[in-house]
Amino acid sequence: MGLEVQITPAKVKNWFAIKVKGESMYPTIKSGDMVVADPDALPILDGEVCLIAIGNYEYTLMRVFYDLGEIILKPDNDDFPTRRFPKEEIKAIPIVYHLRGIEQLRRK
Repeated sequence: MGLEVQITPAKVKNWFAIKVKGESMYPTIKSGDMVVADPDALPILDGEVCLIAIGNYEYTLMRVFYDLGEIILKPDNDDFPTRRFPKEEIKAIPIVYHLRGIEQLRRK
């Protein structure tokens, strides 16, 4: 039984893939895995895995939660700290696919 994926060009126009480096999302996402991000997949819901830009030079993958004007970034790996930022200090881009097998991480 094969896997069939149907993706229309209009749906993927702004998607991009990145190779993960680091263990903050282990065991869900491992270092070396590929993830696909979609800047147009809005709104971001509590608990979704996102690529996070903090300022201009720091990037991370974490789960996003909202709390009174702040964004809470929570890793799946308990060895890494939960972080809080004013929402204007970060940009979150939803991760829509995790390519180890092919796992869809975002709602359809």
